Amino acid sequence: MESLNVFLTGERGVGKSTAIARFAATLDFTPAGFRTFPLPLEGAGRDCVCIAAYGAPPGDLAVPGQGNGVVAIRNRDAFKMEVFPAAFDTVGARVLREGRSSGARLVVMDELGFMESGAAAFQEEVRLCLGADVPVLGVLKKALPPGGFGGGNARTAFLESVRARGDVRVLEVTEANREKIFRQLCEMF
Repeated sequence: MESLNVFLTGERGVGKSTAIARFAATLDFTPAGFRTFPLPLEGAGRDCVCIAAYGAPPGDLAVPGQGNGVVAIRNRDAFKMEVFPAAFDTVGARVLREGRSSGARLVVMDELGFMESGAAAFQEEVRLCLGADVPVLGVLKKALPPGGFGGGNARTAFLESVRARGDVRVLEVTEANREKIFRQLCEMF
C-alpha cells in the first residue's frame, strides 16, 4: 500500500506550520516526527533555530536529554547564519527513526529546508519515512526561481529529490487558500 506523503510550501509566514498544528489538534493522538522553531538569544537580532520531537515543549536547551538540538544560530541584523548539521543527524534522525519504527499513525516534518544539506543521516531517515507505510505531513521550504534571492537556497539536491518523488504531493499555501488547505488536510488524512 502506498502511503500518503503531503508537503505544504509557500511564502514565509503564510500559515504552513499553523495549518499543520491546527490539523494535529483535531487528532486523537500526537503525531511522531519533528518541528523546528526559533528561540531568542541574548543580544538584539539573534536567535537559535532548534529541532525537537513534534508535540514536545521547547524545554531547556542547557539540560542534556531534553531531546532538543540547536541546528543554527542566526544573526538577523547581519543576515548571517551558522548551521549545525549534527543536530539534524542526531535529534532529527532519531525522532524520525522512532516514528517510523514505533507504529506511529502520522509523521510530521516541519520543516525541510536548506539547513539539512549537510545532514546525511537525517536525509536518509526522511527518505525511509517517505517510503514507509506511515503517512507524512510536512513543510517543504519553497523553491526559489533560479537566481532567486531570499530565505536561503531552497533548491538543494536533497529538497529537489523530495519534490521529485512520485509518492509526494506538494500543496502551495497562500493567504487566500490557507483555510481551504486546512480543510483539505482534514479530508486527506
